[in-house]
Amino acid sequence: MKAFFPVRVQYIFEGTYVIKAESQKEANELAKTQCGLVMGGGIHSSLPEEDIDWEFDTHPDIKIREVKDLNGIEIKIGDTVKVPEPTQKDDYWKNGFLGTVHCFKDDDNLICVEDQDENGWDVEADRVTVTD
Repeated sequence: MKAFFPVRVQYIFEGTYVIKAESQKEANELAKTQCGLVMGGGIHSSLPEEDIDWEFDTHPDIKIREVKDLNGIEIKIGDTVKVPEPTQKDDYWKNGFLGTVHCFKDDDNLICVEDQDENGWDVEADRVTVTD
C-alpha cells in the first residue's frame, strides 16, 4: 500500500554576480539586498542592467537531507529531543535537558534546539535522542 512520506530537499543554485560597485564589501551588500531568485521566476536584480551581470547554472544541485539522532531516528522540526550533559569543550549548556528542534544548520549534523527557558543551542544531531 502506498503512502505519503515527507522528504527534506535543498535545491542549491550556485553562480556569480558581477556587480559594479565602489568595493567588494559594497558589491556583497548589493548582492544580498538587490539580487535574488524566485521559483518559477528566475534570477532577478533591481540594479540597473549596465551595473550587473550574472552566470548561474539553470539546474540546481539537489540534496536530500536526513538528519538522524543517536539511535538513527530521523529528526524533524518540532521534535522533542533529549540533549546530553555537556562533555565537549564547545558544549555551552550547563546540564542535559529536553528541548525542541527549531532548525537545521547548513552542516548536515547540526540542529538548533530550544530549551525550556527559551535559550537556543546548536547541538550535533547524533548526540541527541528523539523522545516520544
